[in-house]
Amino acid sequence: FEFLATVTTGVLFLSRALKPPVVFIATSVVLWLLWAIFQCRRYGKGVLFLWGLRIDCPNLKYSFICPSIFAILAMVFICVGTVTQGHSIAVQNWRFWLVLVIYPFWGVFIQVLLQ
Repeated sequence: FEFLATVTTGVLFLSRALKPPVVFIATSVVLWLLWAIFQCRRYGKGVLFLWGLRIDCPNLKYSFICPSIFAILAMVFICVGTVTQGHSIAVQNWRFWLVLVIYPFWGVFIQVLLQ
């Protein structure tokens, strides 16, 4: 079922059947979340462990801290470079904040799909 659902999601994305794109994104997110909730209720929370979503890993701290330090340094360098070149940093855009909130969840979702 998971393979068929993934292929269907890809086909819908490529065919642009759900317009506008926000409809496709919302539909995909809702359906995949419902599937994940269904699987958790069906098999219990142990399925999260099988998907790789666990916090008892000894390397989790290092895999979180090192990329976070890199991201903070990258943001500092980007901000310094932007100001040095005379451009303004526009954080008033609501899309920026939306992406900032959604991106970590998207990363976990992609990690689960790739496993």
